[in-house]
Amino acid sequence: MNPSLTLLILTSRHAKGLAEGSAVADSLAKRGYAPDSVSRVAYDDGGLLGHCLEDALEFYDASVICCPKVMQESIQSYALQKNFQKLSDFGFKSAEKWVYILCTDEVNATPEMVCDALDAAFQRHDMLSYLKCVGVPDEILSDAVRTVRDMCPDIKLNISGLHGDCRIQMVSPSSVAQSTREDVYRALLQKLSDYVYAMEDVELNARVVELLKLRKMHISVAESFTGGGVSKKLVEIPGVSEVFDEGLNTYSNRAKMARLGVDLATLNRCGAVSGETAEEMCTGLLNTRACDVAVSTTGIAGPSSDNTQKPVGLIYIGCGTPDRVDVFEYRLTGSREDITATGINLALFHVYKAVK
Repeated sequence: MNPSLTLLILTSRHAKGLAEGSAVADSLAKRGYAPDSVSRVAYDDGGLLGHCLEDALEFYDASVICCPKVMQESIQSYALQKNFQKLSDFGFKSAEKWVYILCTDEVNATPEMVCDALDAAFQRHDMLSYLKCVGVPDEILSDAVRTVRDMCPDIKLNISGLHGDCRIQMVSPSSVAQSTREDVYRALLQKLSDYVYAMEDVELNARVVELLKLRKMHISVAESFTGGGVSKKLVEIPGVSEVFDEGLNTYSNRAKMARLGVDLATLNRCGAVSGETAEEMCTGLLNTRACDVAVSTTGIAGPSSDNTQKPVGLIYIGCGTPDRVDVFEYRLTGSREDITATGINLALFHVYKAVK
């Protein structure tokens, strides 16, 4: 069974961010324990803290509480007052409810240890399967979720991601027949096939570099609005020097013409942010004959548009090989950072599609 789970992050009233709690939530989700709620509570706000602890212990099957060492004894005492019995240095049980206390500044346990304890407590031996996708439209993802629910309500999907890069974890209880599990996964894959880059829990940039190595292909990158972000994601992967030729940041029209051979007439007629310019940027890289696949980006990330009246969020990605270059247009929303990060992921995904 999948227990209802809450994650409480206790910090001082003036602390910033949810870094520790976010890392714990991610670790739990990767094992199939996606928290139903995540809350940040000031431990020096006694009234609110007491209320949140009361709700956690009453309404959830399991609670994971992240707190500094200075609060550990107080939280343990609170659990004992509520008739919880101590099971370990970090685990407490009362009837059919569990509490796990993780110190954030002096490690007493790890999220993996909590997951092991949850597996034992709820006798869960789930099978986990994954799909990694980029750019799935909301309506297609919703349809895929409905398909899974209709085929087997016992199978759950944990969906997370950022900037268009989507991680789908399929959690199948051991009670579900293997044939059913395979049928559901196959249906999910069919629904999302145009957007899938991996059937395992692997990062997009790692998958692209892995594929380039497998195909023995070299890549070059020309970027405008993404500011070197595509190249940066590639060079984060060890061993990328085997397949990475060059990365150019050609922001100005002069640079596009001088370094990539973009035609002045194209820039005058269509503008720097256009499918035609993206195509010529990509072709310029391929014409060097130093790479087997190339990708280019041009767009308007904001916060304001340029003097062409083209909208913020309009981007073009050129991607291809010496045999063929394709151009993709997107209209993205969000902040400048969101648009840029999403554009980077889309560019990497099109490299994957061109190489596979």
